[in-house]
Amino acid sequence: MAGLANQSFSTSAGDAIDGTMTQYYSGTVSAFGQTLSNLNDSVDNQNAVQTLVQTQRSSVSGVNLDEESTNLMMYQKAYEASSRFISVIDQLMENLISIGSGAA
Repeated sequence: MAGLANQSFSTSAGDAIDGTMTQYYSGTVSAFGQTLSNLNDSVDNQNAVQTLVQTQRSSVSGVNLDEESTNLMMYQKAYEASSRFISVIDQLMENLISIGSGAA
């Protein structure tokens, strides 16, 4: 088995390996590493493009999600306060009506 590592093969003889097993293994590992590196670069490029597009979309729409959520909470609190105010006024009106009808 050890002798096969340095035995030379050639594609002209119909072998799948051209050169030695060590050269074939080195070439295969190198090609795999290069392919993996290219794929990682492609992923990095795609992530950069995605980030750029999202940033541009946000700047075009002019909507800041943090600001909008703060405004939403503020409007909700204002609605709750208005609702409580109307409830108090309603209760006062009922009391006035009941006092007015009792005095008559």
